[in-house]
Amino acid sequence: MIDIKTGERNGKVAGMAVVFEEDQVLLITEQGMILRVPVSSIPIRGRNILGVRVVRVEEADRVVAAIKLVEKEETNGDGEEPVDDEPIH
Repeated sequence: MIDIKTGERNGKVAGMAVVFEEDQVLLITEQGMILRVPVSSIPIRGRNILGVRVVRVEEADRVVAAIKLVEKEETNGDGEEPVDDEPIH
């Protein structure tokens, strides 16, 4: 995997994940701000760039984590995992 160019302007990479347009990411800052962002709202750029700004934080704050949100599997209504109709052998 090729990372973006980093430097004084954009700082270190907070996280990387393979995502699709329908996914969402969670950004967490050092000061405790949590932001849920649809991937579709983040502009697509080439790999040889300095990145894109997803969130503006105060000067004393910084993004410390960027995590892909994973959909939880559906339950059967009582909080348990869905039950297959197939018997377990």
